[in-house]
Amino acid sequence: MHMRRSVVLTAFLAALLLFPSALSADGSSGAGGETFRIEAADPSGEGFAIANIGGSEASLSGWSITDGEGTLSFSGIKVAPGSSAVFCKDPDGCRLGSGDNCISYSEAGTRKGSLVLADGGDELILMHGDAVADSVCWGSSKGASGWSGTPATCPSGHYLKRIPGEDTGTSSDWKSAKPGWTEFTFPGDGPYEADVTPFSFPESGGEPVYRLLESASRTADICIYLISCPNTVALLVQLQSRGVSVRVLAEAEPLGTDISTEISLLESLRRTGADVRLINHATPPSATCTSTANTP
Repeated sequence: MHMRRSVVLTAFLAALLLFPSALSADGSSGAGGETFRIEAADPSGEGFAIANIGGSEASLSGWSITDGEGTLSFSGIKVAPGSSAVFCKDPDGCRLGSGDNCISYSEAGTRKGSLVLADGGDELILMHGDAVADSVCWGSSKGASGWSGTPATCPSGHYLKRIPGEDTGTSSDWKSAKPGWTEFTFPGDGPYEADVTPFSFPESGGEPVYRLLESASRTADICIYLISCPNTVALLVQLQSRGVSVRVLAEAEPLGTDISTEISLLESLRRTGADVRLINHATPPSATCTSTANTP
């Protein structure tokens, strides 16, 4: 790969699948289109996501979810059409979204019994009143109302997410995923040429990266999971100011990380005219940063 004095600095770290959320509490039911279904189940992280697949905002009031041993009856939480509400036993350990976007079981409504998802096998049944609306089961589960055939496969440490399409009530509706991993594939079958410069950190102080960036005369493209180094951002600001086209693609919600500092740094870069984009976020954390949901 010939760089032609352009710089491409790429850090391939996976983006976490995030579920778009638009929630409010203690609201009345929306008019029509109140259709919910289970969108994800995370036994290891003790959480799940419920999607509104209707055409208008809807309330979860009158809905509940159970694993056969415990039941969570939801309060009047509203979910926008096409969005999902994420619920976790402990939002700080939520793997289906960030803590700010997860609702704890204790805040979601009223619990009865013990709602604990077994890694080795269990089921979740979504109820609307006394009627079964949706269900998913995995591992050694014996099955559930509304489910047909063998349970879905969910290896230890993985979670289940729904495959877009018709709901058949079978394992074909689901696939397992690993937190922090995307399904993006590298195009082509190679071979590819690249210049690789190994260096140790923090011993190097990042000098190899700085020198590479400083050599750019036309473009500097960076795809990175998290960019939080003020020195790096300051250098990119200098590049953009002297006419180098700077483009940055970063993860909107890295696992277990407060990105308020990163957003401030990226905003200072964007103000110079750089193209700054965030991946895997339904609504931009900053109104001035472009959001690209699930699209690299």
